[in-house]
Amino acid sequence: MIHYKLYLFVVISFFSTISSFAQSDKTRQIDSLMQWSQKLGIFNGNVLVSKNDKIIYNKSIGFSDASKTIPLNTDYKFHIGSITKEFSALALAKLQEQGKLKLEDKVSKFIPEFPEWANDITIKNLLQYTSGLPNVVWKKIKNDKDLFDGLSQIENLDFKPGSDYDYNMNNVFLRQFIIERITGISFKSYVEEYLFKPCNMNSSIMTPFVNENNVAKGFNNDFINDPVELPLTGGTYLTAADLLKWEKCLYANKLITKQSLFEIGQSFDITDAQSGLGQASFKGTNLEFHLHDGRAGHFEAILLSDRKEKITIILLDNNHNGKVTEIAQTIRSILKNESYNLPKKSFFIHYEKQLNSLSSTEIINLYNSTKSDEKNLYDLDKADALNDIGQYLTDHDRFEDSIKIFNINMAKFSSSSILYSGLGDAYFGQGNLVSALLNYKKALNLDPKNNTAKKMIIKLDKTRQNN
Repeated sequence: MIHYKLYLFVVISFFSTISSFAQSDKTRQIDSLMQWSQKLGIFNGNVLVSKNDKIIYNKSIGFSDASKTIPLNTDYKFHIGSITKEFSALALAKLQEQGKLKLEDKVSKFIPEFPEWANDITIKNLLQYTSGLPNVVWKKIKNDKDLFDGLSQIENLDFKPGSDYDYNMNNVFLRQFIIERITGISFKSYVEEYLFKPCNMNSSIMTPFVNENNVAKGFNNDFINDPVELPLTGGTYLTAADLLKWEKCLYANKLITKQSLFEIGQSFDITDAQSGLGQASFKGTNLEFHLHDGRAGHFEAILLSDRKEKITIILLDNNHNGKVTEIAQTIRSILKNESYNLPKKSFFIHYEKQLNSLSSTEIINLYNSTKSDEKNLYDLDKADALNDIGQYLTDHDRFEDSIKIFNINMAKFSSSSILYSGLGDAYFGQGNLVSALLNYKKALNLDPKNNTAKKMIIKLDKTRQNN
């Protein structure tokens, strides 16, 4: 018996040692990835990785602001952008569990002084961005009162509630105003007391605030800090550790039941539609995958959580280069023993300032010469490299140049629904409605949930009928 116990101990110790070495190897790979990302200039911030409910990597890389004199540390708080929208979603679900509202309730029940449209929009519409509310007119906004007044002045909705999707901030601010009406306290106070405190998120702060320590500042690639934020309620600054606590609270159903979490995790049935939780996948009513990214100024953040694999990845960056999602996905591949490629610089972001002075021919020549360089460090192997440039040119009314760029890109990425939509937009802007319709139909054929293509086809069909 003694020999058997000794044998069992040796076997367990052996496999524990192997597991430890495997974990160490993954940590080294993640560290190499992050060092590469810093050297390439595509990441400046904090990163935290948890596997099997244990933090295996927690590191600060770079500086707290544009001066590059104060190194970041793990106590620094970063603006998490759109991830903050989860707090109003959770608050509404919590209030529903307390019997203070129903997600099918109309806005007018809580804010009766709003125009007639408030009788048609439900809280569920606000959570799924299907309200039909137009976006905030930002040039008129200086404070929360301006936001409320702006909602009061809306006369017509963009579409019938529940029939379409538009991801905009009026949905979010209206959620916050409803929470304030029901609770009688500020949204900020509610979140701090009933969401942050139960999750022990002791470092988390919500705007507006003054004189807080260890708050990172967003800055651009010319090392200029972002301007001071407007004093609007809702912007949230978290440490990576506090964002991990938030995710653990969701899975543990510490704030709301899993049924409520399931309800606010539902989205409109189109490609890439956001829910109250960003992008969420469930097995039954159990949350299995949670992905939410955010952008505010030059802050960018991502929370990626794969409960099946027991993986949580958090990246908080204060120098936007559009790569946190790709870095997070690479870390996930490392942890799952999948093959991966190191991320590269964004070709579009690097050359964006030069685009206005370059013709389409010069842009294509630059693309080809960069691509042929064996030391190329740009993301030219991805459709986004030229797609983003094509969209930029469309947005600046350079439709002919945009069409040329999209067609070059199409030669390599002919199965991309997004590219056909982009080409359709360019032809539509040019006034070539026949070619626009053709490309929108190709886009919809490749992705039946491409809502942009679907809406433009309907619009063009109506135009043809009226003519």
